[in-house]
Amino acid sequence: MKAYVSILLLALTISACTSSTSSTTGGGGGGVALDDLTTTLVDRICTALVACPVSKSSDGVNVSTVEGCKAILDAEGMGDLNKYVAAVKAGTIKYDPVSAQACVDAMANCNAFSNQTQPAACTAAFTGTIADKGACKFNEECVSAYCLAIKGCGTCTARAAEGAACDGSDSGCQTGLTCQSQKCAKPPAGGQIGSDCNGGSGQCPDGAFCGVASGATKPTCLAQLDSGAACSGSGQCKTGFYCLPGSPSGTCTAVAKAGDACTMVQGIDPTQPCDATSICVAGTDGKGTCKTYVGPGSACASSLECRGMDLLCTDGKCAVLGAKGATCVAPTSQFKPLACLPGLSCTSGKCADAPAIGQPCPDHACATGASCDNGTCKGKPGNGEPCYGSCADGFYCDMSGTSGSGNCKAAACQ
Repeated sequence: MKAYVSILLLALTISACTSSTSSTTGGGGGGVALDDLTTTLVDRICTALVACPVSKSSDGVNVSTVEGCKAILDAEGMGDLNKYVAAVKAGTIKYDPVSAQACVDAMANCNAFSNQTQPAACTAAFTGTIADKGACKFNEECVSAYCLAIKGCGTCTARAAEGAACDGSDSGCQTGLTCQSQKCAKPPAGGQIGSDCNGGSGQCPDGAFCGVASGATKPTCLAQLDSGAACSGSGQCKTGFYCLPGSPSGTCTAVAKAGDACTMVQGIDPTQPCDATSICVAGTDGKGTCKTYVGPGSACASSLECRGMDLLCTDGKCAVLGAKGATCVAPTSQFKPLACLPGLSCTSGKCADAPAIGQPCPDHACATGASCDNGTCKGKPGNGEPCYGSCADGFYCDMSGTSGSGNCKAAACQ
């Protein structure tokens, strides 16, 4: 479900921009008032997402109802967006309501969600106010847009110029530079067939991929391949085709359409994928068939056919996950679909508020800010506990060991 939140926060990801009209509350001069921002943005995004085509990418966003979309976003706690709003009220960020309105308006287009980059209108909504050397909690509070964190303590720091050392994060480099091999540098030139692309296919235009042509020694942007061409990955084939594995190489092959057979591998369909409008579903004989995605009220044999994470196949029809008070049947394992909307738990046959930190989680659902771990809802790890990137407030994840995980330690900020 994190994909839903990343899309929402994408709308207001901060850039190192300046704004000529700033306010801590908004309102009088037009635009979106700060206190209305979250509701306004969620309404616009959820309305747009319901109308958008199905996305099958790993970070795609699929919902069938505005109600379900809002529940999902609300259950995730709105993450960084609420953090930014609080920072505006604390005076560490300035807010431009007119730019925010333009950003909200841009969310009406499905293209705003398709490429994981923020609409241009969103870059001036927030501006940091803390000068270099000032204490900070996150990048967006700083005039430089870079908060250098050391052992859990942040300091606003000037972004590094070309050739200067960086810590692996692009945010520590000046605009137009990326952190490559621990130094700030310009991204390799790209953007057209034949241009260099040492940084990967992201530097190539639509319809191209990054690869080494026959007889060449370095990677360049190559045109995607036609049906029947030899390939080593599906990104090398034109839209509507995938790379069918083979030896010594794969072959670009047309994806299956609704009604066609598809190969199932452990419940998924990586070797014979379906087109964008359908999903591979196993029948009683164990063989897969591409089934068209359907919406609320439509007949289904599996929840996989239901369009969106807010739907469940129950009694042979796709239905919206239960709202508070609705009758439900608790899932038998964490791998089964949830019976209630996010933020709720199926308790004694009814959808009710999900359990909080420290409470048992028999249907594997927990309240916002908690996750189900061995039958109990737990929050972020605290002092001395194992971590993989984040800890409870006041602690940082020390990854100095070699085990692949870290330990939470107290942040001693001045």
